[in-house]
This record gives sequence, C-alpha cells and structure tokens, in this order.
Amino acid sequence: PWDIRNLPNGTPMFYIYYSRIETILRVRYGIQGDSYNPPVYSMRSEVSDLPDIRPQISSPVSFKPKNAANTPPRVFDRFYPVVNNFFHNLVTSVLFLPSSFALEDLQTTVKVSAPYWRQDWVGGVSLAQSVFIAINLTLIALGIAAAWERNKLIGSLPVVLFLAYLSSNALALTSGGRYITPVDWVVCIYYMLGLLQLALWALRYIGVTPLVEDAQPEVPALPKAQYFKAFASLAAVFMIGSLIPAAEMPFEPIYQKRARYETLAVLQQQGSLAQAKLSRAQLTKFLSDPNAVLIEGRMLYPRYYRAKKGESKQVYPYMTLNYSRLAFLTIGPYGVGGVENIIVANEKRPKFAPQAADVIIIGCRNQTFINALAVFVQTDPVYVYVRSPRLPLRCPLQNP
Repeated sequence: PWDIRNLPNGTPMFYIYYSRIETILRVRYGIQGDSYNPPVYSMRSEVSDLPDIRPQISSPVSFKPKNAANTPPRVFDRFYPVVNNFFHNLVTSVLFLPSSFALEDLQTTVKVSAPYWRQDWVGGVSLAQSVFIAINLTLIALGIAAAWERNKLIGSLPVVLFLAYLSSNALALTSGGRYITPVDWVVCIYYMLGLLQLALWALRYIGVTPLVEDAQPEVPALPKAQYFKAFASLAAVFMIGSLIPAAEMPFEPIYQKRARYETLAVLQQQGSLAQAKLSRAQLTKFLSDPNAVLIEGRMLYPRYYRAKKGESKQVYPYMTLNYSRLAFLTIGPYGVGGVENIIVANEKRPKFAPQAADVIIIGCRNQTFINALAVFVQTDPVYVYVRSPRLPLRCPLQNP
C-alpha cells in the first residue's frame, strides 16, 4: 500500500527494499549505477562548525597492504574487510551466553563481568571465562549435531539462515550490535538443544528412559478450503495496511508546493520583504543558486541558544556552539519525510517564536540543516526574524 501511495510522487515500486542494496554499493564500494536515486542535497559547507562527513564515493574502495603504498591491492586485500566483518559477527553472536556461575544483571554483565564487552578491549580473557566460552561452544555444537541426527537438513536450516544472514551483513561491511539481533535466536535454539541432549543422556544414565517421539508424523495434504482461508487472511492484512495511506486521500495537504515567484509575491504583498530590508529582485537572484532554498511549513519546537550554550546531545544545530542562534524544526512538503532542521544565527533573542506557527524560510541548505537568511512567521501581523550580522546574499552563509 505504501509503495502504491508513493508511486505518484516519483518513487519506484518497492524502492524502500532494494534502495538499501544500492546505497551499500555506492557508499561502501563506490559502484555507481543508472537506477533511481532520491534527491540528495548539497553536503555541509566548509564554513560550518562541524567537519565535512560526506561519504567518499568517487572511486571504488581499495585496501592497500602495509608498507606498499604504490602496490595495487590484491584480491584478498579487497575482501579482507568482508572476512573481518563476518568473523566479528560470528564471534559476537555467542558472547551473550553465560560467562560465570553467577546470575548477574545486565549492567554487570556488559560493563563489569566480561571484558570483551568493553570498546577498549584488546584481547585476553580469564581462565574461568575461557572455560565458559568453551562450554558454550560445545553446547551449541552438540545442539547442531542433535538437530542433524533427528531432522537432517531441516534441523540444519537455522544454521544455513544464520550463516547466510551474517554473510550478507559482511558484504555490506556492517557488523555488531543491532545487526546481529535478527538471528541471535538461532544461537539460543541450538544452545538449548545441547542442554536438552545432555539432560537426555543424564536421564538414560540413571536408568530413566524419557518418551521420545522418533517417527515423524505424515503431514496430510491441505484441503482447498485452507488455501482460500490463507488468501482471505492475506487480503485482510493488505486492507488493514491500506488504511493509513488511504486515510489521507479525502484530505488535501495543508502545505502545497508552489513556485518561488508566487511565494515571493505573497511576501512582497504582505510587506514582509520591506520589513526584512530585502528586495524581490535580490531574492530572485539569490534563489538562482542551487543551494538556496525557499520553503513553507509549520514551525515546531523553537529553541533559542546563547553562544556557548546548547544541548548535551551532539546533534547540529542543538549542540553547544560558539554563536547565538534560533533552532527549530519545520514540517511541510519539502525534504526527506517533509521535516527540516532550521538554524538562524542572531545575537538578538526573537520577541516570540510561536510553536506550530506557519513559516516561510529563505536560506542555504547544508548537509543536515538549512542555514536561514530570514524567517517569515505567518502570524497577524507577520513577524520577520532575520540573520544578524547581515552577510552577502550567496551560499553558503557563514556562521559567526
């Protein structure tokens, strides 16, 4: 349903799925293609407060061997990071298993107990931890053997899925953390199977023979009615998934994309351009720059920060910076998801910055935010907040 909804907006069907693969090929390996690429705005300018973090994708990734700066990379040198990521995922996927006899809480397990959880770990574990790692690996191997003995290929299918998933992550050069979570259940299953096999042997050793169903029951063929029920269930799920995108169809979007000259005409008619001491001709020339933007939307969460003030989180422009600024979000028909980060540098605190007010913004686009030249708050009367000190009308706008 969402793909059908996005198709009229220029996004190909199922792009949300295969776009991840395209991104990996472009960013990780430098492979360019002729397929659809969503609009990518200009990267952060060299005069912003943060270093340029744009991905270098002008040429394919190459890995040079040590002490051989001019030596062409060998085949293995190119695949070394893939192999490294694969084994990193393989090793860390079993490290959540017990490392001592103590029933420790999560904080102790991750921060105190096992050293390999720490980011500064350089290798080496204690004798007790080595014994537990060996026991855990043995139980996993025993569980795999028991599954093979009982169900042959079907019992080994989770192993195949597990290794295939880790291989795909390795090819994407991603590893660790949340990337392992979708398949860590495989480790748990075989670990428990190993424990159950040990319990079975122990019971047999003391003379207790548990009832074990060895014969596999014959699976009867499904009647035609079952296929109809399956189709009806899929149709019901599809209809439920269609409710959200269908709910917006009867309503016209509040903020419509309109030509820049129309928006400038509105501002001129309001007298907002004169209040900002800007002319329509000046702004028309300024907006001819590909990095210059004029957007309309709704102001959300406005916050004013004095110089050397900011939030603890390292997110631009809310982090601590050396200049005073007004920062807020704007939601509208522009940008990725319609949400923009806006910053206006000014030593003067605005008289008011109303939450959820309609705004028109003129400025320059950087990598993760818009450096605003002027913000026209569409209240009655219209309030204009301009950048100070004033700068030449060209992008990028340099912060104080």
